[in-house]
Amino acid sequence: KPGNDQLVEGLASVQVQLGAAKGAMELLSRHTFEPRHQSYSLLRLYQATRLMLALEAAGRKNFSEAVREVELAARPSANLGMDDFAALESARLHCFVALLKEAREDKKGAAQSWKAAAAISDDDVEGEGLFRAIGLWKSGQTGEAEKWFKEFERLNPRRQQDNSVEVRTQAFTLAGLYAAFRK
Repeated sequence: KPGNDQLVEGLASVQVQLGAAKGAMELLSRHTFEPRHQSYSLLRLYQATRLMLALEAAGRKNFSEAVREVELAARPSANLGMDDFAALESARLHCFVALLKEAREDKKGAAQSWKAAAAISDDDVEGEGLFRAIGLWKSGQTGEAEKWFKEFERLNPRRQQDNSVEVRTQAFTLAGLYAAFRK
């Protein structure tokens, strides 16, 4: 069944893993997926593909295209069959846009993106919270950010010892991003 949603998603995932973001985006763009409530795997695949395209554009010093790709990652197209709940704002994506705007020396635009990241209500230690806290810090709200960082430093090492491979992987990934932020 070549039009099967799971098959198309799986093929796009393989393309991403092989570093063929353009091929993955073609698969995701050409296929109309059936509506699925809270279809996070497809949302994350779409976002990862857009972020890979943004990385490629940034590597070519085309920061305008890179920013556009990250902004598109935040707005999945209707053909993906996702509901509104899956299209919530992401502090992570706002941080990526801020970094790209800084790279192209757009200080005002970067400041707006940092503030947008800080305005996201998700402060969970499992992911978006780190990016919200970085947004807070970069927006001058260092006291609130430092409180979050202190809690993260306390909880994340436990998550690195979790029985779940996914939890451990995410914990180590966030620890690396946090270390890079703290230099």
